[in-house]
Amino acid sequence: MGFFRKKRAAGEGGLSREEALSFVPVKNAAVRQETTETGKVRLTYPVTVRPAFSGMLRQFGVWDGKPSDKTIELDELGAATWDLADGVRSVRQVSEIFAGRYGLGAREAEISVASFFRELGRRGLVGFQAPETLRG
Repeated sequence: MGFFRKKRAAGEGGLSREEALSFVPVKNAAVRQETTETGKVRLTYPVTVRPAFSGMLRQFGVWDGKPSDKTIELDELGAATWDLADGVRSVRQVSEIFAGRYGLGAREAEISVASFFRELGRRGLVGFQAPETLRG
């Protein structure tokens, strides 16, 4: 049982920065996108309940077993980054375009874009395709 997982030390079997930036973000096909009247991008995506929690929710009659939807709104920078994720460009390429468009340094753009995609990945809005060099 992995209730208390030991965190890996830096350099212990993980990806290098260069390898991580070479991954290609791919949008989840289940995500619905719309533009609000104010010009913001709204993303709606399905969320499933964890099995252990779903039993308790059903017992209390709170949940019918169907996945529910969550919605997030992206600001201008988030929307621009979302639009640049076309399933072809790597995280590095997106960050380079982002840096040029908004006048940021390369490192600052890499950190911002990578953390944005990491959060979207955590929520299941994007997946990451390994580049050819890592697929082997």
